[in-house]
Amino acid sequence: VGGGDMEKRASILGYAGASPGDALQLLRALRKITYDHACRIKDQDWNQYHIQQPSHPIMKAAGLGRILSFHTQHFAFHLDLIRRNLAAYHDMKAV
Repeated sequence: VGGGDMEKRASILGYAGASPGDALQLLRALRKITYDHACRIKDQDWNQYHIQQPSHPIMKAAGLGRILSFHTQHFAFHLDLIRRNLAAYHDMKAV
């Protein structure tokens, strides 16, 4: 969606009208699913663990280390955007 243009994608998907509570619920559910999945892979060679997403621009095939690194960096990126949006929201309310 949006051909890699994040602003276009956000506009098409209507993020501005999305419920922050729903988004947090989704994130919690995805983290729980990931955690539960990881707990079931006991006594495995984690070097063999990988995911394949052929259409993803960055994560076509990635091992666990790369997956965790990507998600950590990706979260930090979004945290900066969340902080920016909260500040804009508070500034708007102050007017």
